[in-house]
Amino acid sequence: MQVGADTHSVLLENARVRVLAARVEPGGKVPMHSHPGNVVYFLADAKVRVTTPDGKSVIRDIKGGTANWYEAVTHAVENVGTTEFREVQIELKGAAPGH
Repeated sequence: MQVGADTHSVLLENARVRVLAARVEPGGKVPMHSHPGNVVYFLADAKVRVTTPDGKSVIRDIKGGTANWYEAVTHAVENVGTTEFREVQIELKGAAPGH
């Protein structure tokens, strides 16, 4: 990983998926980076600002214990809440062979 090495760690990687654990302290930032389509499981409640390359941003209130699907994206993330932002992210690398 070239971006977010201080906030993200690789739990598993193979030809089909990459599983990341992310922890961002309150006030912490993850610079602009990209993900392929992915599933995210949020481990705790948090509040983050997500900014896209065009400069638009949105505040998201994260609910721990929930999962979401996200299409491929390029963004920066800032923890604007008072609690640590924690998630497990499963990035898909492509369709299964034969499908």
